[in-house]
Amino acid sequence: MEKRWERAGLSLAVTGAAAVLVVLATLEYRWIGQVSQAERERMRAHLQAATVRLGQDFDGELARLFMTCQGGAPGGPGRGKRAAWLQCGSP
Repeated sequence: MEKRWERAGLSLAVTGAAAVLVVLATLEYRWIGQVSQAERERMRAHLQAATVRLGQDFDGELARLFMTCQGGAPGGPGRGKRAAWLQCGSP
């Protein structure tokens, strides 16, 4: 009779361990989904910030090029640059 109780106890322990394993696997699956979603949102925000920085850098370079081609402010330090630029471009 004692062996019967041992088997029942062992069977109950194995069933309990399997149930705990199923619960933990389900929780891990959900947590991985949440972590993946958070990572996607973080990457999207990073990409958006990088795009804004790229646009600002590009605008700055275009403004710098425009000011160089225009010779800067009238009477300013860039006045001679336009003439030099034109001479470099002429054959």
